[in-house]
Parts: sequence; structure tokens; C-alpha cells
Amino acid sequence: MSDEQPPNAVFNIGSQQGNVSNVAGNQTIYGGQQAILGVTTEIARQVSSLREALDSVELDPGVKEQADALMDEANRELAQPEPSLPKAARPIEELTNLLKDAGALTAAGAALVDPIRSIGSLLGAAGGAILSLLL
Repeated sequence: MSDEQPPNAVFNIGSQQGNVSNVAGNQTIYGGQQAILGVTTEIARQVSSLREALDSVELDPGVKEQADALMDEANRELAQPEPSLPKAARPIEELTNLLKDAGALTAAGAALVDPIRSIGSLLGAAGGAILSLLL
């Protein structure tokens, strides 16, 4: 065996974006790595799709008023500089419950369920309760 050490490697890394982990040596990750970059933009897009779907469904005026207020609440949180996914999930969960109780999810089917499912999935752990309401 030789006492020679391997040469030190030099990496010149330019611009990095997204979920980047620069480490010296070994890195072990348990439970996976997640990046939430751009997720709130996609959630906001799905919330907009849900609002459009809601506008095309006949709802009792009281239900429609509550639904609009919950959508506004979710949008306000998503518009924050650093939105909280659990805070954004709460009004969507309440909205899903409201629509389920009003029979709108059954009546409208995929028009409402698909954007709600997308929002729940994008919210990750915060969206679990939303997804469970769709079962």
C-alpha cells in the first residue's frame, strides 16, 4: 500500500437552483428530501381552477357565499411571501367538507374533485385531511 493521499478534488459550481445539498464527504438522508419551490404557485393555480369549477356548479346561495369566503382565505395565505401550507390547507379542508355536506362533490363529480385532489396532493402532509374527505 501507498501512503499517498488521493488528490483533493476542486469543484467550481456556478449557479444552483432548486433543492441543492452541497456536502463534504458522505450524506445520508432518511425520509427523503423535498423542495417546495414553485409548489405554492401550482397550488394557487389549482385553487383558481377550483374557483372556476365552483362558479359553474349550482350551489345554494349560502353555500356559495361560504365557499367563496374559504377560497379567498386560501388565496390570502398563498399570496403571503412565505405561505404556510397548513394554514392554506385549513380553508380548503373546510371547503371540501362544506361541498361534501351540500352534495356538490357528488353532483359535480370530477369538475370539483379533481382540483381538490390536486390541491390536497400538492399540500403534502398538510393536505392529508383533504384527501381523506374525498374517499
